Amino acid sequence: MVKDNITAELSRIKSELAALSGMKIYVGIQGDADSELLKIARVHEYGAEIEMTDKMRRYMGAKGFFDDYKNYSPPAGKVKGVVKIPERSFIRAGFAANKDKLREIYKIAVAHVIKDKWTAQQAADSIGAQAVQAVHDYFNTQLKPPKSEITKKFSTQEQPLFETGRLYNSITYKIENGSG
Repeated sequence: MVKDNITAELSRIKSELAALSGMKIYVGIQGDADSELLKIARVHEYGAEIEMTDKMRRYMGAKGFFDDYKNYSPPAGKVKGVVKIPERSFIRAGFAANKDKLREIYKIAVAHVIKDKWTAQQAADSIGAQAVQAVHDYFNTQLKPPKSEITKKFSTQEQPLFETGRLYNSITYKIENGSG
């Protein structure tokens, strides 16, 4: 009598790969992060123009951001201006820069499901963790544009976006199964 070990294993592989294909892996600053951090991440990812208030103008002037004789101390409400924060995409650009690497990470995870009997959850966790690392690696490059000379005067770090590590450390992954 011949025992069929292959059919059960093929069934397991098919089931795990179907479960994996139904999962979504979200990498970035997750929605459960505090709203201030989400706002900071959005501003850096897409850039922003913030209308300058009198309070901002006074603060920035006191910090030396303006040339005293030209730009600082305008009468309140008389001079309008904006603070322009340039786009420094770290999530979208991190994925674009690592497109081939991420494709390879996925292929390796699928191979582990087949050869090493990983579950779909193990494969998704591996993909998510490595995707976070890829974004971290990109984040650690010299993002463009570099910090302005004014910003450099008040910063402890040369690297754009990295001052306290809070934004960097908030990049995580989340997995949703196909039903969500």
